[in-house]
Amino acid sequence: MGVLPQLSLHKIFNYILQVLYMGCQWKALPIDKDCLGRPEIRHARVYRAMRRWQADGCIDTIFADWVSRLRDDQLLDLTVIHGDGMTTAAKKGGDNLGYSGHKHLTGDKVVAFCDRDCNIIAPFMSAPGNRNASPLLRDALPRLRPDGARHWHGPIEHSYRCPALSRGKASVANRPLSDIRI
Repeated sequence: MGVLPQLSLHKIFNYILQVLYMGCQWKALPIDKDCLGRPEIRHARVYRAMRRWQADGCIDTIFADWVSRLRDDQLLDLTVIHGDGMTTAAKKGGDNLGYSGHKHLTGDKVVAFCDRDCNIIAPFMSAPGNRNASPLLRDALPRLRPDGARHWHGPIEHSYRCPALSRGKASVANRPLSDIRI
């Protein structure tokens, strides 16, 4: 198994959450000092722990259990799904890039799908920057637990143009999932 960390896994997980919340770089993570005034852990070790848990599927399990708990507590409002994407510029190249003519940049797009109460219900989808955010819903919904996706027939709150999905109609807005044929 390897050497056990001197810090508890709970503390390491809280450092990961702090990076995600703050949006800072790993090297800028504020780390508590030990009794000798030295950092209690290096930022690289926190990063490696996060990557290891990500590769093992722990992060996906936490996310799926969180969505299941929201569903079991009847806190999910799936009458409307909000899809929102963010395009990040790639100035020095990278993977999964595309040119967005609308934003006039080459980059990568990340999309989150939330319920009406802004609970994230599907894992983040990554796509080239030239893709529209809404068609990514086709790939994101099957990643939900089957019982959550099967019972959802609400509208998608986003208007977009996609000939493959709209079957010749000008735009798709607030249409039931069954009409989109995901």
